[in-house]
Amino acid sequence: MATVDQKRGVVPMQGTLSPVMMYQSTSTDGNQRISQSWNPCENLLRRVGLVLRQFLLPLYRTPMDPHFTVEQQLAKDTTSALSSVESASHHTQDLESIRQHFVIRDVEVQAPGAISQIFSLRVCESKESVYGKKFRLILFSFNGNAEKEEGTERRRWEPLTIKALSEGPLIVLKALKQRGIRIDSLITNSLGNVVLESFRDVKPDVIPHTIIINRGLTSIRKILNKHCPFPVNCILHRAAKASGWDANPEEALLHFLETNKGNGVQRKVVIIEAEKDHYFSQEGRFAADIHERIQETGAQVLRAGFYPPLVHPRAHHAVTLNHLVKNSATRVFANTIPLSVEESKPMSEVIAEGVFFHGDEEYHTCLSISGNDANLDVATARDGVPLLAAFAKESQKRMNETGHEERSA
Repeated sequence: MATVDQKRGVVPMQGTLSPVMMYQSTSTDGNQRISQSWNPCENLLRRVGLVLRQFLLPLYRTPMDPHFTVEQQLAKDTTSALSSVESASHHTQDLESIRQHFVIRDVEVQAPGAISQIFSLRVCESKESVYGKKFRLILFSFNGNAEKEEGTERRRWEPLTIKALSEGPLIVLKALKQRGIRIDSLITNSLGNVVLESFRDVKPDVIPHTIIINRGLTSIRKILNKHCPFPVNCILHRAAKASGWDANPEEALLHFLETNKGNGVQRKVVIIEAEKDHYFSQEGRFAADIHERIQETGAQVLRAGFYPPLVHPRAHHAVTLNHLVKNSATRVFANTIPLSVEESKPMSEVIAEGVFFHGDEEYHTCLSISGNDANLDVATARDGVPLLAAFAKESQKRMNETGHEERSA
């Protein structure tokens, strides 16, 4: 079985997130370990895979780029502000609102095995319900996790194939379900979209009904086609396939939806794109008809491409959801859910209003998988703050409307 280790403050939850949540992982040790082999080709491919991994996981490089060190410190300042007991003059309105409305703590999910995997999560949970609804945001990062063999100290988590990388968030999903915690929505940010690769052979009841792809990885082949000339793109793709670092989340999503259509579950897929995304635009973007193919599986879909105003195109991939607003350059390809994508309304607020407040359960729980350059502090500042602030804003809006109606009556 898997475990959740709670490092800060205890908060009652739907189901329970106890200090350590155990989950029995079915992943093979071959995905985690570089075994001794007399086969020189196998050893060579392992080493090629480790080189390719550094491009997908830049924080695994030694030494780490100084830019990431500065970014992590600034993000840690934000996290400290959210966790402070008292308000401070330097807190922004969003940070102060989150501090007042949410409790934030860290937990661990442990998956025992010959090599135990330990995943760190950050849980942000609203203190009070609004219209009977509370919100819980669980943040997952590919960085800052650990693994341990019996009789040894913890060491850095070492996913040695993209399969092992994609199964990390899936282990968390299964562990939470095992503890009775229903995940209502899944947000995949950038490389976080690789989790879809693990959906090929998974039971559908583990996967949240709503999947939100925020400028997510389409496929390794597409990224190589966008950034590398021929024949370098083909050579690198062959190396990725041979070493276990090839992935096609776009195809995996369609496979999952097609395989599980007609099972009585109304699934929703939100695809958020940036028109000048440095990684996932042009040759790197989703297929032109992917929204149509998703609809053919019976799922509802919103697909929209945004052009953040007054932001250099190189930054279109990195800006937060607060910067993705509908304007004259926005393209909405499909909106059958539908969500209220309105002029000047940030996508963080669109999601809070149209996703987080829906459903009959007391809680809406969302698992957000961060990009490749984020630890939990960066994930909190970049992915968490916009969503938490949007939920707090929508909560206040609904309470004000209720008060106005009561006064009018």
